Amino acid sequence: MHELEASSFLPYLVLQIGDSKDTVRKGVHEILRQMCKVCPASKLIGYLMLGLVSKNSQQRAECLKEIGLLIAIFGTSVCNPAAPLEELAKHISDRDSGVRNAALNCVVQAYFDEGDKVYKLVGQLSDKDMSLLEERIEQASRTVLKECPQSAVFPSVQEETAMRQPAHAATGRHPRSIGFEMTVDTENMITEPQQQQQQQQMVRFQGGDVGDIPSEPETNLPYRSGRIESLDISVWQVLSQLAAQEFPLVMETLLQVEQMLDRGDTTLTSRTEQLVTMLSLQLRLAHTRHLEDDCVARADVVQLYQQVSALLLKVFGEGLLGRHVSRDVLRDLIPHLLAVLLDEKLSSLRDGARVTNSISQVMLHVIRHSQPTAVMCAFIKLLHDCVKNSSERRCLDLVLECLWKIMKNIEMYVNELQLDAILLDINLFLKAYPTSYWKGQPSDIPLRIIKTILYKLSTHRGH
Repeated sequence: MHELEASSFLPYLVLQIGDSKDTVRKGVHEILRQMCKVCPASKLIGYLMLGLVSKNSQQRAECLKEIGLLIAIFGTSVCNPAAPLEELAKHISDRDSGVRNAALNCVVQAYFDEGDKVYKLVGQLSDKDMSLLEERIEQASRTVLKECPQSAVFPSVQEETAMRQPAHAATGRHPRSIGFEMTVDTENMITEPQQQQQQQQMVRFQGGDVGDIPSEPETNLPYRSGRIESLDISVWQVLSQLAAQEFPLVMETLLQVEQMLDRGDTTLTSRTEQLVTMLSLQLRLAHTRHLEDDCVARADVVQLYQQVSALLLKVFGEGLLGRHVSRDVLRDLIPHLLAVLLDEKLSSLRDGARVTNSISQVMLHVIRHSQPTAVMCAFIKLLHDCVKNSSERRCLDLVLECLWKIMKNIEMYVNELQLDAILLDINLFLKAYPTSYWKGQPSDIPLRIIKTILYKLSTHRGH
């Protein structure tokens, strides 16, 4: 899901999660847990943090419960920088018992992922709050050891992948527990529907307890401690790891996705847009953050560029995956491709020329193998944005060049075009920038290419 789409309704859901009616709150929880399939957990947790400043204690408690669930499933990597543990720990001193318990459970989940390091991450706590936290962690650890035998629930060291290596694996800490029983909604977030073996019982956080994990046969367990495992993890959760910023985790996930594409995994078809969105995010992080960070090796950045480019070339290759990508997702991807092509810092890198060449190939594949209506609408909207924002001339020139390439071969796919969608975007452009607007501009090439598109469409499709 595009970030603009998420921002249009997620704040309202966060507001409604504190509703006095239990049915409303339950519905919101179900929606939020489904949202993890189309929206990165790190983004979702940022919206939930907005609910923690509310005066409504019910809203604060419910938001903390959802944050605790996300930490339990994805680990503490989703917390930074959107939801630092220090901010969550401040609610341990809340006057409302529900808020206190939910905040404690959030930190407990982080403890099972980070070990004793969590005491530094929570910052300065009062003696009373620290004693509450230590008591809760000790109680939760006893519950894990008592109710969840290691051999039945948690994978051995050999079974774990390098994508998620909890701190306690090296320090002898207890395995991470999610702190409550699995609900049907939560199970759907971890496994595909056909993998579900039985109905799970729904329970809430109770009093000061983290919650007991029921004893079940190993074959009926929906997942193993929320860790990423290459053999049985659902596709959507693998893709969600691409929202991370840690190089080892991202590179391991990219390789895993590449293996899925190489073996023709059909489950990726329905997740193509999510995959492209995550790859767009990694491109943005590479050219806006990693290249500016002196602590990040330039060789790692180049490797990230090359791996992302390789995956995009596979998605927009000769197969049909690229045709599942919508206009809005393309509008998110293409500006990042253009930004890399225009990034002068790449010229200073040892393999910068190879990166630029790879991105150029990706752009050509996007133009040739995307759904024709989607790619044409995406570039018309980008042209609109470039003119509106008075973009750098080089960026505008690249958009115009891409539109000319699309126009060059329009005869091959003109009958596939959805004229209503294309004409709507053209109409919006002409309304914003009529002929009179271009009289005062140094160049009217954007207007001329729009007129050329209209001419081509009328020539091949008639009136």
